Amino acid sequence: MQESTIKLSLLMPVRNDGASIRVVLRVIEAIVTLPHEVLVIYDFSDDTTVPVVRKLQQQYRNVHLIHNTFGKGVSNALRAGVGHARGKYIAICTADEIIPSLTITDMVTLMDAGCEFVSATRYAHGGRRYGGSRIQFVFSWIGNKIFQLLSGSVLTDCTTGYKAFKKSIFEKIAIDSQAFSWSVAFELAVKAQIARLKLGEVPIISIDRLYGGQSSFSLWRWLKEYFVWFLWGIWELRSAKNRQKNVMRLTKSMNQNQETGPATMNKQKEISQNHSLLGRVTRCQICQEGNLVPVLSLGHHPPAHSHLTRETLHQPETTYPLALCRCTACGLVQLDYIAPPEIVFYPDYPYQTGMTQMLIRNFQSLAAKLADSYNLKERDLVVDIGSNDGSLLRCFKDKGFNVVGIEPTNVAKIAIENGIPTLQEFFNEHTARAIRNEHGPAAVITATNVFAHIADVFEVMRGVDFLLSDDGVFVSESQYLVDILQKLEFDTIYHEHLRYYSLKPLIELFRMADFTVVDAERIEAAGGSIRVYAMKGRRSASERVAALLAEEENAGIYKEETFREFARRVAIAKQELLELLLECKKKGGLIVGIGAPCRSNSLLNFVKIASDIVEYAAERSGSPKIGLFSPGAHIPIYDEERIFSDQPQYALILSWHIGDELMRIFRNKGFRGKFIMPLPRPRLLE
Repeated sequence: MQESTIKLSLLMPVRNDGASIRVVLRVIEAIVTLPHEVLVIYDFSDDTTVPVVRKLQQQYRNVHLIHNTFGKGVSNALRAGVGHARGKYIAICTADEIIPSLTITDMVTLMDAGCEFVSATRYAHGGRRYGGSRIQFVFSWIGNKIFQLLSGSVLTDCTTGYKAFKKSIFEKIAIDSQAFSWSVAFELAVKAQIARLKLGEVPIISIDRLYGGQSSFSLWRWLKEYFVWFLWGIWELRSAKNRQKNVMRLTKSMNQNQETGPATMNKQKEISQNHSLLGRVTRCQICQEGNLVPVLSLGHHPPAHSHLTRETLHQPETTYPLALCRCTACGLVQLDYIAPPEIVFYPDYPYQTGMTQMLIRNFQSLAAKLADSYNLKERDLVVDIGSNDGSLLRCFKDKGFNVVGIEPTNVAKIAIENGIPTLQEFFNEHTARAIRNEHGPAAVITATNVFAHIADVFEVMRGVDFLLSDDGVFVSESQYLVDILQKLEFDTIYHEHLRYYSLKPLIELFRMADFTVVDAERIEAAGGSIRVYAMKGRRSASERVAALLAEEENAGIYKEETFREFARRVAIAKQELLELLLECKKKGGLIVGIGAPCRSNSLLNFVKIASDIVEYAAERSGSPKIGLFSPGAHIPIYDEERIFSDQPQYALILSWHIGDELMRIFRNKGFRGKFIMPLPRPRLLE
């Protein structure tokens, strides 16, 4: 492994730990997937750990033995280890405890999020300690509590040996201790606060010497060393006027998922606070990695639902970058720029779910399936995030369930008028608490065609976690990346859709929120969507989850060449559609648009189709878009009845994802012209 590729150096001081280190290394190599090295540091050549490690080095090439020549003891072992470390980050771990190793990835995640020093804790926020000397446990627990009270320390377990820090700051917290024991960890915790480093804290479950080995614990020596640092720490922290008083924490018990070392709700809350949720996207919206590569740029567009009136038609229009990028770490495809939500979802947002029969049928099917598959009881609470006009909740209410909608735009008033209780707010933890306090926990929470729209997705998950009952189910529906790529649905790219989900990154998202994807399926809604069922904690998944993951791999949606081919096909479709429209226009034909869906504005503005080519677009009677003008292209929107009186030669099907259904309807209602299907291959249809 080259030095430049190593991200993490794990320092492991040992003293006759041959009985346990075999298992510890096996655990570390199983769970730490980022580039790393393990430095096993020993004092004496006759240490029983050394021959065991030498044998294991044949299996683990990144494990190295370091002879501590600075002098015996943990402090000097750390000095020796740091001197040999090649990683950007350094984590200190012990060779006699198995379970804490599972938190290493969480510690790295916090450092990626901006922390400079991360400490584990056995005594707060879900941390636990088992085994070992009972006397040592009592003194350690009481000592940490008293120290925190007297010194004002923001770290709750200064004495644990599990610490992590950026290598670049080691000199800043240079250790003075020559201690034989782990009291050096205490010194590090105090000095990190005095140095005003950005702190993090991770709960651990500590099981002392689970796999045997002899402890060298001596109560007298332990008291002697720690008491000196205990008094020193109280004095230093109370005297330091500008010490660090904030800490980034993980607050859920780690025993909820010992297999993967979960990133919990509060960790994601802190991560979101460290990265801007508006403007240019520089880190993945799920995993926070910075490995984003461009996929496709559609240029600068106004928000797709920012329709204009006659009065605003001649005023300036604000546009935002509209481009896709892909995270090479977790596979998420996402926008590289997030426009302000108050601009994208403004109060008079002109969209009503109930205008689309395809969605109504989908909602009826979803309500029936959930009622049957999850054994819902009469009067159970169903909550819909982004409930719009209440069409989905109407399906549940008709079955006898209690319902509550959350909808930030004025369309919420329509839902209320139709008897669907609705809060006109954005969904967050505050909203979730208000609903639970009034109505109790929800058996079902849905987020259909909205889960990809919200910038702080982990804020949503914290609200869902609080509101959902322990055995409740959270169901999301989002347009599916596989369909977008295969059907060339690039018109689904607009500022409302921040993320373009496939199952693999969704599983990672829910894992980070301490949920499990228990089922998933492809559905036809919105031109092809993925419906995902998630529940709290660690649970088994259906066979459909594994099958869908295999389908994604077979489709190549995590390969770079797939996206290069997608971009090439988009460019060809743009040219062919414009050529087809201009050819029809040259023949003197009148071209109008059928439908004015949100997605059509991405197509119109990308291809540069304006009212000089498409004279108007037509919506069903009752649509709130009638009388407005499309953003960017400024194409007027009329009642679709005008098409039957004008009988234009050509009708461009802007809602082409339901094109077959629309052609049948318009033929039955008397339209005699030709249809133009814009995608995936532009073509004329009789």
